[in-house]
Amino acid sequence: PACPVPAPPLDGSSSGTVVNHGPHLLALMQNMFTDKLLTDVVLAVKPHGETEATHRFPTHRMVLSMWSDMFRSMFECSDSAVPGKAQEIPLHGDDPAAIGSLVEYFYTGQLTLDASNVMALLAAADKYHIGPVVDACGRYLGEQINVGSVCQVLERAQRHSAKEAERKCKKLITSKFYKIAQNEAFLALSWSNIKWILTDDALVCESELAVFHAAMRWLAAEPERKQYLQEALEMIRFTCFSVSDLGLIDAHPTASLAGDFFLRKLLTAYKATSSPSCSLRPEKSRQYYQFWISGVMHHIPVAVIEAQGWREVYRQPYSHATSEAEVRACTANFTHVLVAAKHNSSPELELCAAGEVSRVLQPTHGRYDFHEENGAHWYCWSGKAFGFSRGKQVDLFWADVCQFEGDNRLSWVLDGRGGGRVGKNFLY
Repeated sequence: PACPVPAPPLDGSSSGTVVNHGPHLLALMQNMFTDKLLTDVVLAVKPHGETEATHRFPTHRMVLSMWSDMFRSMFECSDSAVPGKAQEIPLHGDDPAAIGSLVEYFYTGQLTLDASNVMALLAAADKYHIGPVVDACGRYLGEQINVGSVCQVLERAQRHSAKEAERKCKKLITSKFYKIAQNEAFLALSWSNIKWILTDDALVCESELAVFHAAMRWLAAEPERKQYLQEALEMIRFTCFSVSDLGLIDAHPTASLAGDFFLRKLLTAYKATSSPSCSLRPEKSRQYYQFWISGVMHHIPVAVIEAQGWREVYRQPYSHATSEAEVRACTANFTHVLVAAKHNSSPELELCAAGEVSRVLQPTHGRYDFHEENGAHWYCWSGKAFGFSRGKQVDLFWADVCQFEGDNRLSWVLDGRGGGRVGKNFLY
């Protein structure tokens, strides 16, 4: 007799079982790709310079449609499919290796990216609207960029809508402009990117004079760029020049092609920088690094510090039990040291001071003892505390607990317990 199957309870109290055949489905897809089972379309790739297709990739309309809305639209609008015969679709100007890798990716979900194929894959993925591959290529490029390659990668990323790579490229150009502007690749940037650079308030550069020279160098690289000269000069912040720097450019061969427009810019800048009674406000400064850290300074971008040549040699949270031995060891091979505090996620130093290592680490011998170096008052009381203050008073009860000019104090406790002070904030 047949076994009765109990009816499920109607009160919804039964528990279900989730069956996951995802890995099995993926294996079946891979078999279809490997064995070319029931393929109904062939991608025929004709690279640039070829008169006929050089590579053909059998595949399935359904699979292409799942991954690419461009292919799906093509199939929906096409009535050329013949039952029992695979339709051939010509792909003009594509890289055969990139198309082959994409077809394999459609079935396996796996793609190997490296320096030799990422640009071709990005171009093909963007052309055929394969979003996940565009994103993957963008992330890869963003991780691989450096000062030498960033200009080329930026142009490619923008051309193929790789937003993450574009964001990282712009961030690197902003923080390392003083190096990137010297590269030949800088001269190949598009006018739209030069405009973005010239209007960027966060640009880290030696001075506005350096920005001017970079812009003029780009304009002089190709004769047809002279059409952009006046617009470029409009974006240079001449009122941020020093009087001496203005004197260095008043006869610049490229800028002088703008005639009276350039002369008016110079005259306005001379008035703004040399006349105390001038009502013109200087334009907003960029992140200029042509200055020396002196006294106690606040909110200095890390990128500016790096541009000055400072290199990080020690970083610990305030909970770490910093010792005098650690401080002396990390500064042993240097003549100058910059001491600072910053939030982990911040691009700026909260406050900092700098000086000669021998003076900054000169031992002090008591709760109220300090000495002056480069506009700050330093102490290094062995086994007690290390730090600086703008005010001529310290109280090393634990960290420096003095309240006078509290915003301008930094203190590290050296007694083995960690903790200290950043401005008015005590950290334990």
